[in-house]
Amino acid sequence: AFVICAFAGDIDAAGKLARLALCGMLAFALGYADDRMSFSPVWKLSGQVVIAALFVIFFAPLKAAPLPWAGEIAIPAAVGVPLTMLWIAGFMNAFNFMDGANGMAGGAAAVGLAWFAVMASFTGAPALAVAALLLALSSAAFLPENLLRGKLFMGDNGSQALGFFIAAFAVLGVNWTDGRLSALVVPVIFLPFIFDVTWTLISRFIRKQNVFEAHREHFYQLIMRLGGSHARVAVIYMSL
Repeated sequence: AFVICAFAGDIDAAGKLARLALCGMLAFALGYADDRMSFSPVWKLSGQVVIAALFVIFFAPLKAAPLPWAGEIAIPAAVGVPLTMLWIAGFMNAFNFMDGANGMAGGAAAVGLAWFAVMASFTGAPALAVAALLLALSSAAFLPENLLRGKLFMGDNGSQALGFFIAAFAVLGVNWTDGRLSALVVPVIFLPFIFDVTWTLISRFIRKQNVFEAHREHFYQLIMRLGGSHARVAVIYMSL
């Protein structure tokens, strides 16, 4: 996407995508280090917060969001900064939690990012649309060896990078289109993931279980425990 923007003469967009790629590389490095050394939840969250803070420094926080009956409202920086950092770090974790069935995270990313690319192109963010489409194609190219053959796996390095880019696209889509692309687009596209993670964490909290501890209580994990295959679970979430 950076090369396409550079050849098109849009140097500003090319520079923005280069900075976005740097943040994505840091997310990948954090995930790779976690795969190798198994960080504690505190260290992992700290790294995600640092990446989210760097994104805010590079691109500014979320500037607008819709409210029921009020429509699109401007968000002051004092609210936008912590909200943006919470969203990015939170979604990186949520996406990572949902990478537990072959093809599910990659397939959902491929479908969701393709739809986001269409909406970004129609709302005045062509550079973002190209970046999202290329990432969707990359995710789709991962599926034959992951979903169909079970030979290649995403790991934290893949899920952290993908989760960051998706969360970042949500914020940039709003800021780069002056609110024409709603802040709700990405949360609605990935609502199955967000709902699954939120419901599971609330359930574990109510039952006084450690919400930071690894578990197998997500909806998709329950479906597999009831006999659903990885492919069936992946297709369900991709369809949703």
